[in-house]
Amino acid sequence: NTIHDAEVLGINSESQSKVIVSLKTDQLCNIKLEFNGVEFFRFTDIIQQNIISRLIFLNFNEHTKTDIAYYLKWATSLTDSTSYLDKEMIDQIMDKIHSQELQIVYFEPSSGMESVVVFKQLQIINTD
Repeated sequence: NTIHDAEVLGINSESQSKVIVSLKTDQLCNIKLEFNGVEFFRFTDIIQQNIISRLIFLNFNEHTKTDIAYYLKWATSLTDSTSYLDKEMIDQIMDKIHSQELQIVYFEPSSGMESVVVFKQLQIINTD
């Protein structure tokens, strides 16, 4: 199962380490992506209708260190400020991604919302 052309119905940050993204898939199924052990996240460009083209789980088999560092920096930046991560912090996070202690996912936008979440566990819940 892949998530393709899913509409974002809601985002809920229940605590500093938990984020839930509610989606309606292209097959009209309602699901929740429950991210636990969240280190950090960034959601931008949320508009009236937000469609996720796909989720890209970044890893060292398919992506370069430069790619992953880009998304780590982007996720810890604001529109008017640069990332608070220094090279040492980025290297530490990358080591955790490499050892699969942490994961990083990029929500590729089709329309509206763009996001990166760095987390420990993901649970996909069917809410129909």
